[in-house]
Parts: sequence; structure tokens; C-alpha cells
Amino acid sequence: MNNLLSDRAATVETFLTRVRSVNPFTDNRITGPSVDDLDVPELHAEPFGRLTNLAFEACERRRGLGVMLWGEAGIGKSHLLSRLVRWAQREQQAYAVYVHNLQSSPNNAPTALLRAVVNSLIDSRINRFGRTRLFDLIRLAILTDESVRARPVSWDSIHRALLRVLDQHAERGPADAALVDRIVPEILFRLLRSVYRQSAGKEDGATAVAAVRWLRGELLPAEQAALLGLQARREQPVGLEDAQQVKQVLVTLTRLAGILGRPFLLCFDQVDNLEAAQFSALSRFLEALLDSAPNLLVVTSGVKATLVRWRD
Repeated sequence: MNNLLSDRAATVETFLTRVRSVNPFTDNRITGPSVDDLDVPELHAEPFGRLTNLAFEACERRRGLGVMLWGEAGIGKSHLLSRLVRWAQREQQAYAVYVHNLQSSPNNAPTALLRAVVNSLIDSRINRFGRTRLFDLIRLAILTDESVRARPVSWDSIHRALLRVLDQHAERGPADAALVDRIVPEILFRLLRSVYRQSAGKEDGATAVAAVRWLRGELLPAEQAALLGLQARREQPVGLEDAQQVKQVLVTLTRLAGILGRPFLLCFDQVDNLEAAQFSALSRFLEALLDSAPNLLVVTSGVKATLVRWRD
């Protein structure tokens, strides 16, 4: 009986620990792809090959690309998107985010998309981000700079390395305004440093939590904003100001992937479930994003009849 009770207590404690770290209600998916899902490689092999080729083309030619994946209901569009995401995850060929049922008002479409992207990169965690794709994305991009490969290395050197690799990957031109403001790289650096310091027992990780909340487009109280070096005006909450700042975050994330030689994929499934006004707002934002993200592939999937009607 004692062993049974001990096992039950351990199970409950494991569950509570998981819930404290991961919030299932921040996940914007109903049936998102899993690396363990069964697959039928022969099904839609040709369009799958075209999608992977387009992903590499976006990265190699340093240009954002958009592609429409349409057909009748039940033809296998979701299966194809899931396979594309699994390909990116299993073989580490790309960073891919699967977006399903992105419901928001038209005005909030950019923020809703950003939240879905960041949630995917952190596996919907609410703390302890050291084992997330977002953390690895920042860390691996910095390690491409030779100056930080020697030991020991200062935090100032790591900070400069992050700015340097982002600048080196940037194209010079009007579309590059996203990197004029250094706020996004600064937040990413503070996230990285906080995660490392928390793992070493030197802080509680509050700065990393604040950084992720800001990256998700949430409003921060003055005390959390101060952890990120952001100043609150008259104690007002601090957050991303507009769609342009939302775009800055997404462009910076895609550029980090580009530094690693990987494309960044946004895979939108069943967009025909959106209202026409929602889809129109999302499309306008994605068009602006593609102009600034040189290694981004946006795949939009839906029922052909609905998408044709919206287009016309």
C-alpha cells in the first residue's frame, strides 16, 4: 500500500510540475502534427517535393516565398502540411510552425500569428525555456560567430555577437527597417542570459519569462518591463506597439534561422474556416512580412472553392 501511495504521489507531482511549466491553453492547435504520427510517403509525393524545394529556394535565394495549397475537402492537404512540419523537425532541415484555426479579430491578426509562432517555438511552456527551439535558435545563431567559441566568454561579447550575426545576415535596403530598432535582439539576448543564469542557480528566470511574454505580444507591468530594460510611461503596461513591431519580432526570428542556413516555414491549415475579413487582414500582413524575411516560406492551405471566391 505504501508503494502504491508513493507511486501515486509521484505521478501527481509529475503532473503538477508539468502544468507549472507548460500551459496547454496557449496552444493554438486542435490536431497539430507530431513527430510520431504515421505517414504515407507515397501519398502526394510530388507536391511534397515541390514544397521542400521551395523552402530551400527561399533560403538560398534569400527571398520570402508564398505558396497556396488548395483542393477539395478530404484530399489530403492537412496530411501534406503535417508531413512538411515533421520533415522540418525530424531532419532539422528547417524551422516550421503549424498554424491551425487562427481565430482573432482582423486588427489583431498579426499579434495572434506572433503568439502562435512563439508558442510553437517554446512548446507552450511558461517557464524554463532551456530545452525549447526558441532558445536553441538564439544560441546556435550566436555560435556561428567565431568570437564566442573560445572560453571563457563574457556576456558583453555574446551580446555583440548576436547583433553582429544579425547584421551580417541582413540585406541593406528599405525592407530592412525591421533591424534598425535593436529592441528585439536585446530582448532575445536577455532571454538567453536569463535561461543560462537560471540553470546555474544565479537567478529565478523571471527575466526569461518576461522576455517570452513580450515576444508573444503580451502587455507587461512596469516591474517586468524593467527586467528587459524597457521603460513604462506613467506606470502603463509595456508591449509591442503595432503591427510593424510584431513584424520586427517575426523577421528577426526568421533571420536567426537563416543564419543557420535553414528556411523558416509558416504552415497555415484550413484557412477557409476564417471569415473573409480575417483572411484579408492576415494576407496583408503576410505580404509585408514576406517582403522583409529573406528565408521565409508561407504555405496557405484551404478548400479551393472558398479561396478562389476570396481571390476574385
